[in-house]
Amino acid sequence: MFFNFRLKRLILFKLNQILMTQAELAQAISDAADKIQKGINEVKDAIAKSGSTTPEVDAALARLQGFATDLDDLNPDAPPPTT
Repeated sequence: MFFNFRLKRLILFKLNQILMTQAELAQAISDAADKIQKGINEVKDAIAKSGSTTPEVDAALARLQGFATDLDDLNPDAPPPTT
C-alpha cells in the first residue's frame, strides 16, 4: 500500500514536470516568435524610410521572414471556436 502511494506521488510529480516543461517551451517559442516579428517590423520600417533597397537587402529580409514563418509553424495556432 505504501509503495503504491509513493509511486503515485512520483508519477504525479513527473507528470507535473513534463507539463511545466511543455508550458515553458511553448512560452519560449512564443517569446522568440514575438522578438523575430519585432525585428522584422523594425527592418521593414528602416527599409521604408530609406527608399529603395538592393537585391541583397531584399534577399536578407526574405530569409528573415522565412525564419519567422518556420518558428511560427512550430507553435500551432489555436483551433477556431466551435459554434
